[in-house]
Amino acid sequence: MHAGAGAVVSQAITFLAIPVIFRLYEPADFAPWAVGLAIVTMVGGISTLRYELAVVVERDHLDASALFWFSLVLALLIGALASSVFAFPIIHTWLFPAVSITLFPPMIAAWLITISLVQAMQGWVLHQGAFLVLSVGQISNAIVMNSVQLIGGQAGGGADWLILGSILGQLTFLLVLVIAVMRSSDSPAPLFSCGERIRKLALRHRKFPLFSVPYTLCTIARERIGVVALGMWVGPTEVGLYSQAWRIMNFPVGLTGGAIRPVLFHSAAKQGLSAQESRVGRILTALVVTGSPWLAIVLFRPNELFGLALGDVWYEAGTYAAVIAIPVFLFALRNWMDRILDVAGRQDLNLMIEFVSATTSIAGLVMMLASGSSVLAAVSVQSFILAINYAFFMFVAYKVAGYHVQILGKLAVTCLVLVAAFFMLYQVIGSRISVPAVLVTAGSVAFIFSSISGWFLFRRLK
Repeated sequence: MHAGAGAVVSQAITFLAIPVIFRLYEPADFAPWAVGLAIVTMVGGISTLRYELAVVVERDHLDASALFWFSLVLALLIGALASSVFAFPIIHTWLFPAVSITLFPPMIAAWLITISLVQAMQGWVLHQGAFLVLSVGQISNAIVMNSVQLIGGQAGGGADWLILGSILGQLTFLLVLVIAVMRSSDSPAPLFSCGERIRKLALRHRKFPLFSVPYTLCTIARERIGVVALGMWVGPTEVGLYSQAWRIMNFPVGLTGGAIRPVLFHSAAKQGLSAQESRVGRILTALVVTGSPWLAIVLFRPNELFGLALGDVWYEAGTYAAVIAIPVFLFALRNWMDRILDVAGRQDLNLMIEFVSATTSIAGLVMMLASGSSVLAAVSVQSFILAINYAFFMFVAYKVAGYHVQILGKLAVTCLVLVAAFFMLYQVIGSRISVPAVLVTAGSVAFIFSSISGWFLFRRLK
């Protein structure tokens, strides 16, 4: 079982639990959880200054051990420092006005430090190539998190149970990693035997804090900071609706990235970029064809879809989902194409585009909210900017690789035609039967079409 399998299974567990969990909580309950997740993900993602990546690539055991201890200390220090900053009343009130949980600061501290330690421990696990351990940790995290949230919802709990579930899930993940590392025959060397190497190694691997940290910040900010920004202007219900619409619509992104990125990177590194043009084109074609009927469903009756699947209180989340669906669809097409720039040695270009994407989309959202516009208008501007950035990234990746960009235009036309055709088909079906029946029928049509076309198109990739 590879690490990618663990990510897929853990996502599947969470996705299957969502219809039940969402019926046990109100949208407003998800606001503190979503804001907290945004903060701990952003700070936790850079708490090691990305030196855990240096642990992975370092071959010498003592050098890798020194870097492991360094990243572990950094995780503790930065996690503790950030937690104390967020606990200040003035900072807490400014960042989290929509949060009314009394124990929110200590819960954020526990969550943040745990996720920072997980980040550091993963470096050594990946250094060992222990992908099974990583998969077990990811799956255990999902099981514990969703179980606690289900128990809390059944008991009538609120946002505190959602946060507690995430903390206990991360603690379980951390426990799995710690036990695996301690029981391994290749565990890190003691700090006293390698500590003097840390300064030299930190300088040798300075490219990770210099380049990987900004890239990670931009990536997480683009995905998460919108929730924090919304929390400063609107109430918890709107934050909850938006954050969970974003979360649900982004589920396919992790699947495409996890499945395609390692395969493309390996093939391009072995055979060269030029040899991958037909493969990349076929992958994009398969994703467009199989994804278009599902995009049409979200655009067809988004409110009714969310109300039927998650409960009536989530009816309005469908409006946000329909707006978010366009950039998410494009991101599912391009989120694995960063490997093209990596193989081409253009990580600088990758970072630059990611920075522009994050700053412009966040600026658009904040400016609309500050001007008094509605949340829907602000999210629409954010989504439009993201869609432009994602399309531009695919164009740049094709140009850098020396591929023929005409296929991107053909795929865009194909996508528009397919989405329009399925949308009209659903409209015709909807004029004859009830809303629940038409959504079930539309889902069945999309599943059959995607299965048949996907089997044919993806089979050609082998």
